[in-house]
Amino acid sequence: MINDNKLDQSIFIEGSLNNTIAAEFQAFILISKYLNQKINEFKTQPDRQMVTQPKVHFNHQLNWSSALSKCVEICYALYLLKVINNGNATLKQITETFGQSLNVDLSDYAQSMKYIKKRKRDGLFLTEMSNTLFSFISNSNQ
Repeated sequence: MINDNKLDQSIFIEGSLNNTIAAEFQAFILISKYLNQKINEFKTQPDRQMVTQPKVHFNHQLNWSSALSKCVEICYALYLLKVINNGNATLKQITETFGQSLNVDLSDYAQSMKYIKKRKRDGLFLTEMSNTLFSFISNSNQ
């Protein structure tokens, strides 16, 4: 910024174009200094993670111990209900994540779904899960 009063007076003549240009230039310098200061603050601060939910790390290994088709049913249901990532998760992402977290290979999920579709509707694992949970809730209330 200009500190010499005589120079300021010669530049800032009321109503002149020089007045407007000089004011804009000084504003630019101030904004530039401010932005550089903020950038330097971010550089000196520890890394911040822009995460909406913290990652959960388990100290134990879980293993799927039933038929793969049952795990695939769960993955398809979650995908079709659009309950993961606001409905933006793909079926492949869901099956890969489940497979990794439960130590099971679900890469052939499409073939498993063909098998599931051939079965009777009352043979679905999700029906069994729903009935078991409902029974538990019903018995807990007594």
